[in-house]
Amino acid sequence: MAAIAAVETDGAKALLVWKYSRSGRNRMGNQLNLARLQTAGGELVSATEEVDATTAVGKFTRGSRLAWRRLLRHPKAGAVRQSL
Repeated sequence: MAAIAAVETDGAKALLVWKYSRSGRNRMGNQLNLARLQTAGGELVSATEEVDATTAVGKFTRGSRLAWRRLLRHPKAGAVRQSL
């Protein structure tokens, strides 16, 4: 991902995404990209999900939102979507 490479090499400070779940194509991609950002000293910022990920509660909230998006994308999640 070129945006993460910019954080790693060019001194960019953050990766801005629409929603946290858009930081990767799947669970592993989200985790790997977040790890790359954190290792490079950058942060993941969502335009629509305001979370302070510098706190324990913020990290939990970001993780919960990623898990919720995974649930909604799952093929058997139709019942969950319909109940909302």
